[in-house]
Amino acid sequence: MALVLSKHFLRMISQPQKEGIGSKQQSLWSLVDVEKAQAKQRELALAEAEAEELAQSALRQNGSASHVDSVDDEDMSDDDEFAPAKFGISEEALIAMDLDA
Repeated sequence: MALVLSKHFLRMISQPQKEGIGSKQQSLWSLVDVEKAQAKQRELALAEAEAEELAQSALRQNGSASHVDSVDDEDMSDDDEFAPAKFGISEEALIAMDLDA
């Protein structure tokens, strides 16, 4: 069924667009919409950076980061591409995970 639906979809999108929609080459977003979306993305990035900074400072204050920071850089050189931060997982979330459940 998935193959049938994907074939149908590909055939449908390969057809030329109707006159009026494709001939104008207009974007569905206005300049104001794009600016609003960019502003929202900037706000979210700032909020994430602030939250990460607060979490890092909390870890340093609690002393929980001492065992995390003690890992040699040589050991982590091969695993940098699999670092939890690359996948959006913070260190405090990893520390709080219950692995026995």
